[in-house]
Amino acid sequence: MVDFSFFPELAEPLDPNADEMNMEHLYVETFGHPLYHISTVPLGLPERMLADGPNGPPEKLSSWYNYEYVREFHERPGALTDVADWMRDIGFVQLAEEHEQKYGQSHYR
Repeated sequence: MVDFSFFPELAEPLDPNADEMNMEHLYVETFGHPLYHISTVPLGLPERMLADGPNGPPEKLSSWYNYEYVREFHERPGALTDVADWMRDIGFVQLAEEHEQKYGQSHYR
């Protein structure tokens, strides 16, 4: 009988032409966007998201989110940080930059 040994570091990627996976985007594709990690989901939000369908470029699934859905939850009166600043603080620097490109730069930078 022949034993088979698998060495992950020597394995070819599924798509050799694909860019290297960024850890932030891998997190988003696995667990969802950090802006959607909210404990109290506004009424009707899941239904509205399902009705509107996907929102983003088809080649970059990890960027599919619509900030308008969660704007009322994250933008509270008197807050001293912006959403992009909050994402930077928790370690999502690239996602924060993408958010600022799409929705405008933080007021506090």
